[in-house]
Amino acid sequence: MEDKNNINSNIEKTEELISKLSLENNTNVVESYDPLITLKYPKINLSSSSDISNLLGKRVELNEKTAKIKYVGPLKHKKEYKENEIWLGLEWEDKTRGKHNGTVEGFEYFKTSDGENSGSLVKMTKVNIGQTFKGALGYKYNFYEEEGNDYHKDVDKALEKDNFITTDKKIINIELVGKEKAAKKFSEFEYMPCIDLNYSYINSLGNDLSNILPRLKELSLTRTLLTKWSEFLDILIQFKNLTLLNFSENILIFDDKFDDEINKFEKGEYKLHLNTLVLNKCNLDTYHLIKLSPVFLYLDYLYLKGNRINPDTYDKSENKKFIEENISNIEKNTSNLKYLSLEQNKINSFFFGYKIFKSPKLKYINLNQNLISDLIPEENNEENQKLLELFKKSMEHILLDYNMFKKEDYTKIMVDLETMELKDIDILNNGFIDKIGVEKVKIEMIGRNPQLKILNNTTITKIMRRDAEKQYLIDCVKEYINSLGNKSFDKFIFEKYMKKTHKQYFNLRKKFFDPLDDYENLTKKNNQNTMKSNMVEIVLEYEGKTINRKFPKSTIFTNLKNLCVRLFKIDGDVMIHFYLKNGDKEELIEDETVTLQSLNLPNGQIILIKK
Repeated sequence: MEDKNNINSNIEKTEELISKLSLENNTNVVESYDPLITLKYPKINLSSSSDISNLLGKRVELNEKTAKIKYVGPLKHKKEYKENEIWLGLEWEDKTRGKHNGTVEGFEYFKTSDGENSGSLVKMTKVNIGQTFKGALGYKYNFYEEEGNDYHKDVDKALEKDNFITTDKKIINIELVGKEKAAKKFSEFEYMPCIDLNYSYINSLGNDLSNILPRLKELSLTRTLLTKWSEFLDILIQFKNLTLLNFSENILIFDDKFDDEINKFEKGEYKLHLNTLVLNKCNLDTYHLIKLSPVFLYLDYLYLKGNRINPDTYDKSENKKFIEENISNIEKNTSNLKYLSLEQNKINSFFFGYKIFKSPKLKYINLNQNLISDLIPEENNEENQKLLELFKKSMEHILLDYNMFKKEDYTKIMVDLETMELKDIDILNNGFIDKIGVEKVKIEMIGRNPQLKILNNTTITKIMRRDAEKQYLIDCVKEYINSLGNKSFDKFIFEKYMKKTHKQYFNLRKKFFDPLDDYENLTKKNNQNTMKSNMVEIVLEYEGKTINRKFPKSTIFTNLKNLCVRLFKIDGDVMIHFYLKNGDKEELIEDETVTLQSLNLPNGQIILIKK
């Protein structure tokens, strides 16, 4: 069984490939000569003498944005009408890019597909129509044989000096040595297992590619100018040994050839080794997934970030009948899937993605940056129960950053996550956490989930778990007492409440102590409203010197460290650590983000400070 380390290794490798030439990542090039990072492919423009008869429907590039040609001809709305001056009507794939819906000053040149202002009129000579696969391949990798153009001068400069890439965390030095050896290696395509042609704006594939790249296993083709999904299938057919394909930012259409070829995939006539497929930002919805699903059969990893796979497009699709009749094909063809990314799909229902895929092997799902505000549906119907049981059998890791969880739904969110029995949860950057507090959420998540190993990308240590579970045990009782108001404490009702809301309370009480030993007397004497002091007295000890101080229970050890440096006049460059002293035992505080309260420290607790 593949553990999380293996899954993460594959995810990191794939995301590194995805982001290598991404225009949205945090990598900036300081030195401008690294040919594998800053390469700008030659732009091939249309001229007035070009054949314009087959331009409609083609994809083109302008200023690093792609669009589809919807009109070819002169501008009729201009005062100076020039019949021989050819303009192109473009519908931008980035909908924020356009200026109109295809109609200008009463003249309708074309109609944008959604009626939005995503259209523009540009001179024909401005757009880039792209190049062939072989052309892009030769230009990037086969520079050993050509020395005449500016690009190869840049390569010479790159090979003569060090290059630096700066990221948001560090600066990486890249030293290129052995110019002739490196260049020769790049020219020997038959030995190359990995090819990166991101942003090369390939407009056609050609034939016999497998003979040129017989050992190709990893291929990255972000943002091509291909137009049909049959061309995507052609890549898989020509490169049967591919294990990883990044085909992001390609918005294509289905054609008759696709239907013919996909049937062969479905019948098993084409055997694939494809393990990882990246289709980020391809404008896919559930209809596209069903049509493409036969190529998913052998996948372990599927990336679908930034598409339109959500309940809204599902319910309002013009292909709704086809979807309902064939939705089971996705489940059938993703039976081996282990990792699924549905990030940035505007999903508002947690179980929507899981309902579509239902892979019995799916362990890891990325739902970051969606619109989810609820987890397990309140409708306890048979379908939801089956989904939940299937989910609990396989699912271990969930990413839920940047969603729409609200403070008022906090208890239900906590109970739902407990019910899911996950090993790894990432739920930071949600509004309710800012209002509830990161520390409280951490304590409750750990306390409720004994199987949880990783929370918000932090491994839960034994000490962290013990401290969080003790504090959660106490907090459960505090929560109930605070909810009583003027009502008297009833132990039977209290235990009934705990069984419903805090199932782990009884296990933790057996494991540690009964908080009611302290709180029952408190509720009787103070009519359920008096709280213990928010201060705790601590004895700080450093190299034989002691200082007694009262601190708020909310104080974290990181802040306490700064105070101790001043109190004991410790050199600021010296690394110090805290130990709890109980008799002859000394216990290291490993997680310095915990509060004094979370450790349930009594008044007079001795804390040792050591270098």
